[in-house]
Amino acid sequence: MAQNKNPQEEQPVVLPPQYYPYCTPQEDEIDLWELWETIKKRKRTILWSVLIALILASIYLWRSTPIYEAKATVAVGKQLVKTSDGLMIEKFFDDPAQLKEMLDVMFGESKKSHEDNVTSYIKSIEIPKNIDGFISIHAMGPSNEDARRELSKPLEFIFQRGERYKQGVIDQKTNRLKALESRLRYLQTIELDKLKKALELTLTMQIPTLENKIRLVREIDTKKIEERIHTLQNIKIPSIEKKIAQARSEISKKENSLKNLQSRMKESMQKDPALAALTAMQIANLQNDITHLRTEIINLQVKIKEIEELTIPDLLKKKKRILEETIPNLEKQKASIIEKTIPAQKAAIHKLTSITIPSLQAQIMELKTSMKPPYIEETKIVGKIYTSEHPVKPKKKLILIVSILTGLILGIFLAFFLEFIGKEREES
Repeated sequence: MAQNKNPQEEQPVVLPPQYYPYCTPQEDEIDLWELWETIKKRKRTILWSVLIALILASIYLWRSTPIYEAKATVAVGKQLVKTSDGLMIEKFFDDPAQLKEMLDVMFGESKKSHEDNVTSYIKSIEIPKNIDGFISIHAMGPSNEDARRELSKPLEFIFQRGERYKQGVIDQKTNRLKALESRLRYLQTIELDKLKKALELTLTMQIPTLENKIRLVREIDTKKIEERIHTLQNIKIPSIEKKIAQARSEISKKENSLKNLQSRMKESMQKDPALAALTAMQIANLQNDITHLRTEIINLQVKIKEIEELTIPDLLKKKKRILEETIPNLEKQKASIIEKTIPAQKAAIHKLTSITIPSLQAQIMELKTSMKPPYIEETKIVGKIYTSEHPVKPKKKLILIVSILTGLILGIFLAFFLEFIGKEREES
């Protein structure tokens, strides 16, 4: 018979929550021995991974198309240019760096990436170090003929640009040649005739003109100076003296008025102060007027003195200078024309006929020579186009080594992955 259970005993006992001290979890440590045991355990998986990688690499090598290489080095065309110092320097038809950028865009790897089923392509376009004016081009193809055919495309582009530049240089030199020949004809026909006419003009016009000028200076300029002196002495100075006399008379009148006002002022100071102040102002105005007139007299006297001591002597000096300097200078000019200008014009005619014209003829001959080798060198291939008997791709040894390493790494990763999945299943 079952015992009756106490209802209080059947109720679960509620325990108070317990608090445990907080501890940071310890990090998992990597056990190298355990890793090694895992590798030993899964060694067949690793071996199968390496074997599969080798098989795939062998299939790739068996199915891959061999790639052959053709390469050539191009010497960019150049010309010899004379500097202002007279030195000859080389100037290339194209800047190799800019030409390389153009070839990269037109024929390089970027062109290959935008085309489908490309078997032949330009591998690289390089500028050799420490060598100016050279470009190396490498082309790849399934055969040497295809590689050479692909290489011929950038080569043809370079040659066409070089030919255009060369033709431009020749056209420029041809235009320069025409200009020099035109200049030569001008000097021989027009300039020489102009110099001869200038010589004739000097002999027939300039010397007679100077002789006429000497006569005019002697007869007219000196006469004008004499008339000017006569006007100053007989008209200008008497007129100024008359003004001085009038000013002195005015001063005398104002001084008399001043004396009257001063005596009147003494009488009115005691009787009428306002009238005295007004009289004082009139006295001050009269004194100012007298001072102004005296200053004007001094200025007029200074002016007379200036005319007598400066103006007239200057005019006399000018007359003397005309007689002693101007006329002799004109006569010297005449003598200079006879002794220097005419000989110089004759020398210019001689220089034109014996130096300038022969120099132009020499420049024309030099320009004609500069349009021929070695002053202009065309763009050309250095040596010959190089090809190899053996393909450069695929590189079998490198591919096999990489496949072994790849298979080994993938196998180790797969071994650890399988071990991890196995442990997860055991725990579950």
